[in-house]
Amino acid sequence: MAIISASSILRLSLLIIFFLPAYSPAFSEATIPSLIQEGNNKFNQSKYEESGRYFREALEREPKNIPALLGLSSALSQLEQYPETARELKTAIQLSPRNIFLYLWLAHTISAYENNSEAAREFRREFRPRLIELWFENDYRRAISDFREITNQYPNSAWALELLGKVFLKLGLNETARGYYEEAARRAPDWESPLIALNLRPISSDLTTSVNNLNHFLQQHPDLPMINFNLGFLYRAQELPEQARAAFQALLDSDLTNRSILTRAHLQLCRSAIKRKDYREALAQFNQSIALSSGSILRSFPSDIFQVIKEAGINPEQYRKQFQQDPENILLAYFLARRAARENDYDESIRLSRRTIDIALLPRDRLRLSYHMIPSPGKAGEINKLIEDYCSRIKKEPQNAENYLWLAGLYTRQARSDEAIKILEDGLDLTPGANLLRARLASLYLKQGQYEKAIAEYRGLIDKIPLRLKYYGYLSDCYFKTGQTDQGREILNKLCRSFPREAIAWTTAGNIYQKNGLLSDAASAYSSALNIRPGDFIISLKLAKTDIKLRQYSRAGEIYQEAIKRCGRPKLRRSLRKKLVNLYSDTGHLPELAREYEKRLKEGE
Repeated sequence: MAIISASSILRLSLLIIFFLPAYSPAFSEATIPSLIQEGNNKFNQSKYEESGRYFREALEREPKNIPALLGLSSALSQLEQYPETARELKTAIQLSPRNIFLYLWLAHTISAYENNSEAAREFRREFRPRLIELWFENDYRRAISDFREITNQYPNSAWALELLGKVFLKLGLNETARGYYEEAARRAPDWESPLIALNLRPISSDLTTSVNNLNHFLQQHPDLPMINFNLGFLYRAQELPEQARAAFQALLDSDLTNRSILTRAHLQLCRSAIKRKDYREALAQFNQSIALSSGSILRSFPSDIFQVIKEAGINPEQYRKQFQQDPENILLAYFLARRAARENDYDESIRLSRRTIDIALLPRDRLRLSYHMIPSPGKAGEINKLIEDYCSRIKKEPQNAENYLWLAGLYTRQARSDEAIKILEDGLDLTPGANLLRARLASLYLKQGQYEKAIAEYRGLIDKIPLRLKYYGYLSDCYFKTGQTDQGREILNKLCRSFPREAIAWTTAGNIYQKNGLLSDAASAYSSALNIRPGDFIISLKLAKTDIKLRQYSRAGEIYQEAIKRCGRPKLRRSLRKKLVNLYSDTGHLPELAREYEKRLKEGE
């Protein structure tokens, strides 16, 4: 007769309790839509474990249900169960292979968890080639349709609303993104993610209110470390270094396990220590960031770190030995590449830069690294060697759009625009869906004055990816350059009619009007943008400068004054005050100038 120990009975009881909901009458009688609906309800109440159970039950019955897969992924992510999140995302990618956002989400997830070397290698082998292809297509329409289908079917799904917000934010449609974040925050009032997004640029231009909002939320939910992470950046923008330092330290003292976020927090504390000239602390924070460095989130380190290492008497060779032991460490590879460049060891710098590119999971990081790898125009010999190398790569991999883009960059660096154009044309012949190549080609056509060719390319880009608003601006600029003013105006009018609540649409129109000397139209467009984003520093500056050119000095002064009231960044506020004082001085408004100085003295500026 078998004897069962008390501990075995206890473990068995705990397992039964954990899985009990899966066998409850409520589950057995529920339909798949009702299970997903209840999973959404539990998610909105921050009950992520319960939420996950409902999504799992729905997947037991229908393994290919996208809303259930992504709902479970969102719940697991909130629980910081990153390997499990990655597993569900891989399944979702199989079902929606053209949703670029899922690949990006997977890359960030892999970078967040410990012991991710094998997962990163799998991603580079299985998923990165497809991600790069989709990234060059630069088209998020499948992501939008996937997530909208979920929100249409399950309108209380806060996580799906937030995913839509993230997609539109990547597209630069900030006001559209804001609407989805607001709705997500309304559906899930205790969830920090949408609230954080609403209080950070480019969504919010009111820095002081954003800080107050996040602090108030932190008082209600002191166990949410990501609030501190974003407060740290807001405090830094407000030139409050001690508050920023305390916020980042609070994040590190929490139980957060996301490695990429922890890496960034350590780097921020490293920068803070360098400014205080506490080099021992700076070096300790830098070494911590290296120890945690992930495979996808490439963040540049402070350039002063080289001086810190020298001041501390540390032999930099120890980092080379560390890299030999940890060859997947992207931050360490990047650091050594930059060090080699500083020492004019160009071959070693190129070798390490390429290693860094190979480690990077995200196309954005790879592109940034490729530009770092390109030497200065004065080193023509090194550039020529790279050109030969990339020509050879293109022969071996003619369908790889990245190589055409990087080779065009090398030609451009040498002012060989005709050859850059030719290589981009060749690339598009073989990879016609690579819209990023097409955008670079159109840009070169525009710079070279080949306006008709540029017009054809930008029209094609707008047809393929209509949510990239900058292409409308470039297209209208081409029309203005060729004297086709009516066509140029029509493109900008279409842009603003299609996106009337997007400040970027009106700002784009204002930029093109201003560039082509149509100042009254530019001022009108900037005013519309400022009505959408009152207090926005950049838009205020553009409108004021345009009004000055139109000799509307009083209106320009009013814009500066209003911007000063709203600006929460001391450095920018000082810049605005200086511009206002110069305006009054240049236009003979001495009483206004005197009052401005008096006000500055009272406010201690």
